[in-house]
Amino acid sequence: MVNCAALWTRDHEPNAAAGRPRIIADLHAGALRDIRHVRLRHALELGWGARLSAGIRWLWRLATFRPEPLQCALFAVPAAVRSAVDAVGEATTVYIDGVRCLAAVRRLARPGRRLVCDLDDLLSRRTRLQIALGEPPNLGYVSRFAPRPLTWLLGQVGGLVQRYEAWSLRRAESEIARLCDAVALLSPVECAAYRQSLPATVHPRILRVPPAQAVVRPGTGLAAPLRFIFVGGENLSQNRLTLLRLFRLWRKAPAGRELHWFGRRVPGGIIPPAGVICHGFVADLAAEAYDGRSVLLNPSAIAGGVKTKMLEALAHGCPAVGNQAALEGVDWPDYPLLIGEDDAVWSEFIADPERRMADLLRGLAIGQEHLRCEHDPLMFERSWRGLLGLASGGVDVHVDGG
Repeated sequence: MVNCAALWTRDHEPNAAAGRPRIIADLHAGALRDIRHVRLRHALELGWGARLSAGIRWLWRLATFRPEPLQCALFAVPAAVRSAVDAVGEATTVYIDGVRCLAAVRRLARPGRRLVCDLDDLLSRRTRLQIALGEPPNLGYVSRFAPRPLTWLLGQVGGLVQRYEAWSLRRAESEIARLCDAVALLSPVECAAYRQSLPATVHPRILRVPPAQAVVRPGTGLAAPLRFIFVGGENLSQNRLTLLRLFRLWRKAPAGRELHWFGRRVPGGIIPPAGVICHGFVADLAAEAYDGRSVLLNPSAIAGGVKTKMLEALAHGCPAVGNQAALEGVDWPDYPLLIGEDDAVWSEFIADPERRMADLLRGLAIGQEHLRCEHDPLMFERSWRGLLGLASGGVDVHVDGG
């Protein structure tokens, strides 16, 4: 049996329904179910002493021309890194939860130990896309630990911070490629972008492992009247920007046409127009959102990775309509529910979706067939176990070069 450990930057949420938490839950329940799990704690959850230590370390690296992304610096508290590395022990194979683990990866890398980093998506690319849209920094899942002064400061110098992060994250991703034996991403688009971003002297093994999503409810038809839904909390930049576009469309939508929004709201957040029904967070999306007559709308503002909300909707028999950004990372030839960036085309579809019923059903069939071929949970589990050397005879993972 391989001596394997997994190093995580966040807690496991067994009932997570979407996004990265859902992928982590699938890994815990499947491929990584019988290995040692280690949590790397970040500065914001460890108190002011750890924050000061991480800040001094980040400034020292900056002063000595070894800059590090703030997202990595948060997870580089010396005492926390030492504790995590000690907990990994003598493991000969280590699963790494993303580029934020960089400080620990430097200490874990040694001859005879295999490191496999799951980047999920390219943070440097996502940050550049956010800069293009004028988006401020977003601390993501660690934001709930951020003190008010830090939140205020990021709001004041957000543009400068974003540019620094995009530049330094690219350097960090290059270092991850140099230190790790293999790097996994969700999307073939980002596999190619990652390889192109690396120095000519760095030749990592880059692999695509698509997220798992089984078909839950075969798409046999849609009941009338149709309704539109969006799934996602506004605390994430990409969801908030997508909601803003949907709200703009709904201000021009015909009277009586409703958009049902399922997802967490934030205090003082965006205000929905008439016709948008806010359900907030719901524990059982299958029962409340995917009711056999719903159509998911996702004119995504930010590309990157694979949009798991699209996969989940299709898995529950709900057609998923999106733009090119929402469909990046999947290969669905002749998908009839791809709508471009023209608001007029979206408005036309929203005004009379029943007219496109044949396209909705054909798109659902194409999407569900794709799930069976590319996102089978058993394939996901066997791919990761094979990549980590936990089992023999696993299916091939998708390899891009080296």
